[in-house]
Amino acid sequence: MRACALLAALVALPALSTPLNYSPQIQLPIQDKDVDLIEGGHFPHLPHHPHPHPPPRHEHETIYQVLTNDPKFSKVTKAINYIEDVVSLLNDSSARITFFAIPDEALRPHRKRIKDSDDCEDSLEPLQTSFIGEPQTLADNLLTLEEIELSSLDEPDKEKRKRAIKAIIRAVLAYHILPDPHDIISLGENNTFATNLTVDGALDSQPLRLRVSQSVIPPLTFINLFTKVTRPNIKTSNGIIHVVSHPLIPPPSVFEELYMVPHYFSTLTSALQRSGLTRALDLWYVHGKDSGKGRLKGTSTVTIYAPVNNAFDRLPKKLQLFLFSPFGRRALKKVLQYHIVPDVVLHSNYIRNATTKEKIKASKEDIFEGHWLGDLISPGAKSQNISPDLAKDVDLEGSRLAGVLQRSEPVFSHDFTLKTLLANHTLKAHIEQSKITYPFPGPHKPHRIETKLTIDEHPVLLPDLVASNGAIHVVNRILDPRKNHDGHHHHKHHHRHHDGEALSTGDDWSDWEEWLPAWAAEE
Repeated sequence: MRACALLAALVALPALSTPLNYSPQIQLPIQDKDVDLIEGGHFPHLPHHPHPHPPPRHEHETIYQVLTNDPKFSKVTKAINYIEDVVSLLNDSSARITFFAIPDEALRPHRKRIKDSDDCEDSLEPLQTSFIGEPQTLADNLLTLEEIELSSLDEPDKEKRKRAIKAIIRAVLAYHILPDPHDIISLGENNTFATNLTVDGALDSQPLRLRVSQSVIPPLTFINLFTKVTRPNIKTSNGIIHVVSHPLIPPPSVFEELYMVPHYFSTLTSALQRSGLTRALDLWYVHGKDSGKGRLKGTSTVTIYAPVNNAFDRLPKKLQLFLFSPFGRRALKKVLQYHIVPDVVLHSNYIRNATTKEKIKASKEDIFEGHWLGDLISPGAKSQNISPDLAKDVDLEGSRLAGVLQRSEPVFSHDFTLKTLLANHTLKAHIEQSKITYPFPGPHKPHRIETKLTIDEHPVLLPDLVASNGAIHVVNRILDPRKNHDGHHHHKHHHRHHDGEALSTGDDWSDWEEWLPAWAAEE
């Protein structure tokens, strides 16, 4: 596996050489190509549930001062002090930001100090280490800086190596910063948030995003699935600090992210490689010629509805053999292309259309056919039809309370038609968000925001996984490309849901021999 493209780009690309100034998120015009689905990225005013132990307040101290004065954050403070513009931002009393702070106990190096300081002369190990396997941590990079200082390198070489390591540290710290203040309740109101980290060529050169998930009982908040917020809502004069259990690592490309979880996606990644589609999902670093500056190459912006291994296992055995045989290679490629939406990042609360370089003014939009961005529902608007039965299909976050009556209020809903990588084929996506309130005693009712995504009427198993070049939505079935073939109408079998709603069973692949080989041969 190649070294992570993002690490190399963090060092080499000019986007990270500009000052890390405070830049609050500004709501773009609704006609722009970069849109938060909820105005400003927030929901209408929702009641805050009280914290059992009021968090400490440091209203006369900046985030930087709070961290510097607390010995539990000595390591992250040391990292911050290496990067002047990060110091300036965290100490800027006029800023209003969020910082995810890593305590010393979570910053242990993965490796031991190199005894012979000259051993680091021949390589820049942190620049060549992938996020897959044993990634270089913030603590490892701090240790490397100390080793460079003690080495016998001449000063120009020392400075060159230190600049490279500092660029990585700066990027990792920027990924811990949100350009708006979000308390723990506000974090639960959206699935993804833009960070202060931007890399030219990654995510269409827009800020990389992180994912937030929450549960009510027990009250837990996780960032990017695995990092837990252990101490929320430390309020300062210029924002909010949330203490986290592990450092946040900028995400790899869509393909690398799928590749690093073979337990769930080994069949998919094997199929993508077999079909020559890895480039449609990958992003890698290319060194410049003659000591020139390098650049990222590959796919900057993409969304995939990623089937888990079990989705392939559910196909008829004969079909599995056909798809992974030389005879089924073309069919496999076309089926996979149907799961990929090129040039678009679609999260439950964010859209990026990389092909629209100017503001959308026409009445027809190239990517979201029939749903141009001006139609997005604004706060307070009535939701479109939200099916309560979706809740019975899948529990996206695993936080549903069995046996407890919940009151659901619609917050946001919208439909999209997405052009896929498969020519003349589109996906029908539906996004809805609801406020779920629990009827517990007392004046303050705990609640959470529940986000549901469906694709071609099927629930998304796990939505909004973030990547350096797009979005991943996990599904547990292979989507049927006959469903939405432009200009063609295929016969579909339906059964009636108990409330009368027609549900398609067109993804029953038992009749594949009647249509798939001929369909695959079509130009």
